[in-house]
Amino acid sequence: MKKYALAAALAAALAAPALAEGGDMAQLTCGEMLASDADSIGVIMFWIDGYLSHKTGNTIIDVKGITDNTQKIAEYCAANPTAKVLEYVEAATSP
Repeated sequence: MKKYALAAALAAALAAPALAEGGDMAQLTCGEMLASDADSIGVIMFWIDGYLSHKTGNTIIDVKGITDNTQKIAEYCAANPTAKVLEYVEAATSP
């Protein structure tokens, strides 16, 4: 588990400059996300996981779940490049 936390922190540190230009995650489009490098996409996915975890009170990091969600989001985004990533995530995770 410590390996995953270290990897996430390292990815965040390396990708931070790429995300600095985007800033507002609510405005991030699918096309912008898919045009990002792999490290930036990893940071985005961890941010989304943290965002959703905060909403639900979940304190468990589920690497397989993040990987699965990344695939689902990527498939949606490939078909909907102008869609907002966070709007899709919110709709897809609403009860």
